[in-house]
Amino acid sequence: MKLVCSRRMLNFLEPEKLTDETPIDFFSWCIDFQMINRRKLVFLMHAQTRFCVILYGLTKKDFTLAKELFPLAIFETMIFMGYPFPLVRKYCEALGEVTYSPSKDRKLIAQLYRAVMHALFYVDDNLSISSRNQVGLSKQLNECPVGSNQWKIVHFPFEKMEQMLWVWAGIPLAQTGGIKN
Repeated sequence: MKLVCSRRMLNFLEPEKLTDETPIDFFSWCIDFQMINRRKLVFLMHAQTRFCVILYGLTKKDFTLAKELFPLAIFETMIFMGYPFPLVRKYCEALGEVTYSPSKDRKLIAQLYRAVMHALFYVDDNLSISSRNQVGLSKQLNECPVGSNQWKIVHFPFEKMEQMLWVWAGIPLAQTGGIKN
């Protein structure tokens, strides 16, 4: 799992080892945070699909457990969105070691900041203070359209993530049937 960090996240984490920015692949996620009620609201955004996973109340100590914490949060969010269990399990098991890298792609970070701003709009209604993984807020965000190329190309993150999961698993899209919400 490659975590492409915003400058603010790199300053907060101060990782001992940074990898050079490698090409964005199916296991790359962007990460940033905002402070809400004196706690961190952490945003993970899939670099290719803009699929978001949101966590609340993480501390710096929690990031030492990133190898377990982030795949579990991704797993819970994908299951909540209605993705097939075997497909989600296979993806989460394939995430592997967590590596941190700085981002040089300004468009990617701009998309992440847009997702953060969009999520902050829904925080009042959907933030569950008692839960670390904010699946309701993530679902709200993943069902909003995302545009690229000046909104000439529009997609929904949860649909694109599902399509890419099926392609990654080697199953033709015609056989999948799609998500049943």
